[in-house]
Amino acid sequence: MWNTGATQPNFFFVKVSPGTSGGDLSNSLQFQTYVANRGAISASSAGAFVDEVESTAGGTGGATSASYLTVTPASRAYSNRNKTTTFTLTNNSSTPLGVTSVSAVGANGVKITNLTINSIALYNNNKGSTTVTVANASTLLPGGLAAGPVSMSVTGNGALLLKTITIAITFSDNSVATTTVKP
Repeated sequence: MWNTGATQPNFFFVKVSPGTSGGDLSNSLQFQTYVANRGAISASSAGAFVDEVESTAGGTGGATSASYLTVTPASRAYSNRNKTTTFTLTNNSSTPLGVTSVSAVGANGVKITNLTINSIALYNNNKGSTTVTVANASTLLPGGLAAGPVSMSVTGNGALLLKTITIAITFSDNSVATTTVKP
């Protein structure tokens, strides 16, 4: 793929991603390929294209999906006799962020019984667990986290008002965003 004496390769990395509406995301394959330079296009115009691609969420060498998520909980509220806490994170990307898994850990003996993102139940178990892992988040959230506010809700088996809960979201590009909701 290299020309003799060339100072740069004669190919460009191209990543093709599926549409983000309806069932397009969950029913498509992600693949990548290389496109050969067939006419000295590796000059200045191609550099701008590569930089643009790499600066998008999940792009190689650019920002990660996790870097687009503001992880400081906003608009925190408690309900259900303080057993449920609701808060908002923000996806600052202009596109949805694909999620592969979500995990939550309750400190001080808190057993998590419900976990939702944007009103979609990811976990629901009356007995609860101090550690919850949702490995099929890509199926439950096929459109990922839409741009803008992301509403999250956690319910415990007891009052959460003075308890700490840590949530880790793993994205399609394997980056991880972690948020801690604490009193």
